Amino acid sequence: MKYGEKEIDESDSYLLYSKTYKIPSDLEETERKGINDSTISLAFPVNKRINQCALYAYLPVWDNTGLPFIINADFLLTSSRTDVYEEKEWNFWLRDQIVDLFISALDDMVKNPAYIYRVLNYIPLHTDNKFLSPMIDCILSKLKDKYIIATEPDNKLVQPKDAHKSFKFRNLLDRKIYPEALINNRLIRQEIQEQSLSKVWDKLGIKSLDRDVKIACFKDKKWIGKHNFEWILESYAYLKEEKFEKEILRECPIVPVSYTHLRAHETVLDLVCRLLLEKKNTTTVQNTHS
Repeated sequence: MKYGEKEIDESDSYLLYSKTYKIPSDLEETERKGINDSTISLAFPVNKRINQCALYAYLPVWDNTGLPFIINADFLLTSSRTDVYEEKEWNFWLRDQIVDLFISALDDMVKNPAYIYRVLNYIPLHTDNKFLSPMIDCILSKLKDKYIIATEPDNKLVQPKDAHKSFKFRNLLDRKIYPEALINNRLIRQEIQEQSLSKVWDKLGIKSLDRDVKIACFKDKKWIGKHNFEWILESYAYLKEEKFEKEILRECPIVPVSYTHLRAHETVLDLVCRLLLEKKNTTTVQNTHS
């Protein structure tokens, strides 16, 4: 498989992957008689996501396939060269090899720091092209078994089923101070989550971080102990917003020693307000005496 960046013009460049496939002995096509192999190329836009990529059979055939990558292969075409013969076994075979090349390309991209966070942009979810549409389910099915998702905190690649998304809880995390529960329940990298590819995550089976895992993090004394008071207050606000119960809070070592019990009438929000007020008063007194 050959690959590399190919410059198209000043605004667009593509990551090019090519592979030559041996033609099966039982595939007989009179228009390709005597040919033993065929080369397929895929070109992935580097500068931006493009869902209007073309299909070529050395020359343009379809201007817009609806897929986020360009295809070039030796398809059998109609006499006008404006369409692909959709019932030819030769073309079916080429289509199957495109799936194989796509999977190999993504396997390679995730090993490259320049593309490790971008690979999900190239996953096709839909095309109106009847001939190409069967590739999408095949690609998605194969990718579910691939280690293509970069995760926190160390870029470890995992299968989609072992990756999780999280939004508000993520704001409490620091890669240098990481809870043990998230080492085995991996969060997708922030760089990936910022791309808002929720439809891709859903198709691959990437789920939201489980509530029980979040609770396990808040029970991690070692992790909690590495944070300052301001972080603890942020945690209270998060727990209140997510409606964590008092019973759960009492099991979490996030309340400073002097506040080990919520007052009988207090909600978590009341506790946050009380702590903020007392902290403000303490700061005011210190400034007065300084």
